[in-house]
Amino acid sequence: MRNDDLATYETWDMTAPVVPPRSRLFNLSPVGFGTSLVECLTSYFSRVAQAHSVTPGALHHHELMKHGACRRNMFGCGVDARTRSSTSGINATGGVAADFVSAIGKLTARNDLRYLTMIPWKSLFPSPLLMRGVAAWCPVCLTSWEQAGKPVYVPLLWTLEVVKFCPYHRHPLRLTCPHCSLPQPLLGQCSWVGFCTRCRRWLGSDSGKDDPQRYSVLHQESPDWEIWAASQVGDLIKAAFHNPPLLTREQLSQLIRAGTDLEGPSSFARILGVSATSVCKWRMGAKHPMLPVYLRLARVFNVT
Repeated sequence: MRNDDLATYETWDMTAPVVPPRSRLFNLSPVGFGTSLVECLTSYFSRVAQAHSVTPGALHHHELMKHGACRRNMFGCGVDARTRSSTSGINATGGVAADFVSAIGKLTARNDLRYLTMIPWKSLFPSPLLMRGVAAWCPVCLTSWEQAGKPVYVPLLWTLEVVKFCPYHRHPLRLTCPHCSLPQPLLGQCSWVGFCTRCRRWLGSDSGKDDPQRYSVLHQESPDWEIWAASQVGDLIKAAFHNPPLLTREQLSQLIRAGTDLEGPSSFARILGVSATSVCKWRMGAKHPMLPVYLRLARVFNVT
């Protein structure tokens, strides 16, 4: 055979392809990533369990605990709203959230799960009055997603204590099952997102009978305020995806100084509904306001 004939055949590359590492669990994409309705970590964990046809309790016991996730009961419900179960910490800023982000991240090969929690705001928000002890949801959102064939999930927005209304449907968040009237834990041990952990029925319907004050630490204010507050917190969650963050400790201290210089410490404290001592500590940077106070600050200064 002549050398000219060989040129008509393609050359094969026998180099072995680079195969990326395999994940132990499905590399499921979080819903709403980069938006104000990003999925919370407890919801993501439940959907990963559902994708593998196992219960969240089984997945936690057989997989997550091996990777350092909390060994305490993660499926409790803080019924009186002042008793916070370990589950509320999964979406928060502390060690429980960090452990679950690490464990689920290793199993799914995802390195962006911190944005499904409040960890990006850890340096600013103290843990008191941050996360609620029971589940909350907008039945209109659940029904619309289910009817549209979209994933049913729980946004991080709904897990925050200060959020009491859906800012999109202007509808109060429910805190009890419309069928059995029982509160729901943030993570169901044997149930999927959108279904009651007790009677297993769909949570998307709304009986109109609910007692949010029984399961809330913060008093519910006027609908206009609650809808505005929910919208502001949604913008805050979306802002967490910015790097660097849009708000720093130094900027916060400047806001406090501007308020006290304008109104005086005592008058400014009355406007915010806090003590003058707290305002002085914030001004010096010794402590930081809780999330409800941030909303008051935004309202006073007419900023987002």
